Amino acid sequence: MLILAGARECPGFLADCQTWFIGMQRFRGLLLCGMLLYGGGALGQKNYSLSITVAPTYAYTVYKPQFLFPDSDGQVVEPILLTGRSHSAGYLIGPAVEYTYAPGWSVASGVWFNTLTYRQARRSADGQVLTAIRNRSLRVPVLLNYRQSAGRLAPYWSGGLLLEYLLPARVLVRRDEQPRQRLDLTYNGGLAFRVSVAGGWSYRLTNRIRLLGQLMVNYNLGKFGQAATHNPSLELNGLMQTAWTF
Repeated sequence: MLILAGARECPGFLADCQTWFIGMQRFRGLLLCGMLLYGGGALGQKNYSLSITVAPTYAYTVYKPQFLFPDSDGQVVEPILLTGRSHSAGYLIGPAVEYTYAPGWSVASGVWFNTLTYRQARRSADGQVLTAIRNRSLRVPVLLNYRQSAGRLAPYWSGGLLLEYLLPARVLVRRDEQPRQRLDLTYNGGLAFRVSVAGGWSYRLTNRIRLLGQLMVNYNLGKFGQAATHNPSLELNGLMQTAWTF
């Protein structure tokens, strides 16, 4: 009952969960194709691991001057001007599957839900206006991993690409002595690409369970054919994973 009561108080969290499950269906085919590329045939060799990933996230973005137009839904809505440097914070969560094809070497893919919140304050004729843009996306990592030694504790390195599908953003607008506005912001479709490198440690808790911690750095390469509107972005993720080998 306490969980249900808490869920009623956090409709945004429930919406994120629903979005994540819908995204799992959308990217299931892409994930399966990625796993097939890594070659099946080893299901009976205990070379597969299932992991759950969580990570606090920080992003630094340089925006080219641009206006964003939230969906009005019958409300009076002002465009949002983005320009210059910005800082965002959020989190990342999701499952991944890892396949070990040689001692120390593995490949991994999964589906991660990522959210970053950008806040902006400005003055207008109505007084102080505070705008929070909560960007959300689904990411499919395609990573090559290297465990440096066979010991219980070993350095662990990763590199590869993140395929990112942007979901509608949530916009919260606060004005002095006026009701809050809750809006949606729809971005252009298509996949964005990020190049990623990560380093950290892997600790073997048992023969089947491993704990991993990595600092991941990724750079936004943008979308095909949209170089003119590309906003350079550098992101840091403090990855924490629990992996189970089967």
